[in-house]
Order: sequence, then structure tokens, then C-alpha cells
Amino acid sequence: LNLLHVSMASAQARLQQAKAWVVEGLQLATDRRYEEAADVLGQAVLSGYAAATRDIRLDLVADVVHYCLRRNKTTEPRAAALYAFFLSGSAPKDGIDALSAALDAADAADASPSELSALRRMRGFLYALAGTGDKAHKDFEEAVALDPANVQSLYLKSKTLRFMKVPQEAVKTLEEYLRLAADDEPDLPEAYYETIVLKCLLQPKDPSILPALELLWNKAQELEAVHAKLYNSTPESYPDRPKAQRFLMLLRAMAMQQGAGAAAAGGAAAAGASSAPASQPPSNEIS
Repeated sequence: LNLLHVSMASAQARLQQAKAWVVEGLQLATDRRYEEAADVLGQAVLSGYAAATRDIRLDLVADVVHYCLRRNKTTEPRAAALYAFFLSGSAPKDGIDALSAALDAADAADASPSELSALRRMRGFLYALAGTGDKAHKDFEEAVALDPANVQSLYLKSKTLRFMKVPQEAVKTLEEYLRLAADDEPDLPEAYYETIVLKCLLQPKDPSILPALELLWNKAQELEAVHAKLYNSTPESYPDRPKAQRFLMLLRAMAMQQGAGAAAAGGAAAAGASSAPASQPPSNEIS
């Protein structure tokens, strides 16, 4: 296995590479060169950007997967990744089995840390789809340990922690992802919105967190404009955006009410002080 690892490249560059692999792999599948197609398409899947290319033809992928099954090639890492990708929506547990066998084979072959990290990230994603959050969390942890540049694993780990109802840990992981991810990471705007939502759930009706949340919102809006050009995304592309906006509107209203209340209290105190009778100096007269 010799997966091209481009951790230093931008997400946009990695997406373009994934698109090139998808185009090449689908042409190989069209030409019925299935073994080569599995190798190339598997690279695209392990890059983490295959689905984002929106160019995958599942009918051709099915042909390649059936070829691999007939020849018992689904334990090979790239073929296993493609097989698991194909099954992710219908039979994630079968994909998990294939990736587990592929990880054993990759370990035995002394695969690189980045390759092992990509396989663990994908298996973690399937564990999450299968509702096995603890195993997904463990795979994402190991994926990041193997390759700290694998920021997609951090984002997926945060989503798993949220699913597991551990919001404090989800926020910590999201904040680490926000710190490390390049601005063109496809999930980045949504990660900002998710952070706002989780912080509001952890500190409900607390306007003191509003300034920090406003900074997160402004950054998300800035990125949204950039991503609209890069990925043709729209506000509807970000599921947590409306919820984050509602939370911010609520906190802004509460902050205004608190400000008005404080001003009214201050005015009342000042008025009371001005209407009080002046104090008289003590008398020196002895009765």
C-alpha cells in the first residue's frame, strides 16, 4: 500500500487530487480494468474526499466491488476501503469487518502511519454509523495519534462525542479541530456553528459568553463566503447554522434586557440619592 499522503497540502488541493483519482478510477472501471480501478478509487476513498467530489458513479463502483468480492481482494487496504465506502449506507458492519481485516494486513505489511490513520478514520466513521460510539471514538483517537495532520478524524471524533452525549469533550475536540484545520477544510464552517450550539447548551441563558460566540459566528460567516466559491455551498449546507443563529439572537436579547435593567437600576439609585434630604452637621449645642 502506498497511499499518496498530502497532509501539508490544502484541503482544496486534496479535493482536486481525489477528483483526479475518481475520474481515473471510473474510466478504468468503464474499461473493465477492475483491479486497477479498485486501487485508484480506494486511494480517493482513503483520502477522505471521495464523497465531496460528487463525481462517484455507484453503478461502476458496484462493478468494481463485485469483482473484488469474487477474487477475495476485499482484505487489501484500498479495495477494503472502496468496499466499505460502498456499504456505508446499507451494511456498515460488513464494511467494518473488511476494514478490520485490511488493518491487520496493513499492520503486517508495516504500512505507514498515515495509511493506518486513514484506515482507522474510515472504520471509526462506520462504527459511528453502526451506533457503536465507544469503538468509533477509540478509532478516531488512534487515527489522530498515528497522524496528527489527520484533522478529519478530529472532526468526526467531535461528532461521535456529541452523539454519545458528552458535550464538554465534544467542544474540546471541536476547539482543537478549529485550531488545526486549514480555512478550506470543507467541514470548517459547520464546525464553528456546532461549537456555538454546544457552548449554548452547556451554558444556557448566559449572556456573558456572547462576545466569544460572536467571534465564532463572524469567523463562520467569513468562511461561508469563501466556501461558497470553493465548493458551491449555501447556508443550507450547514445543518447547525439556524440553531446557532437562534441561540445568538436569544443571548443578544437577554444581554439587552440585562443592560436595560442595569441602567434602570442605576438611574433609580441616582434619583433616590438626589431626592434625599441633605444631612445636617452635628450641633455643638448642649441641652
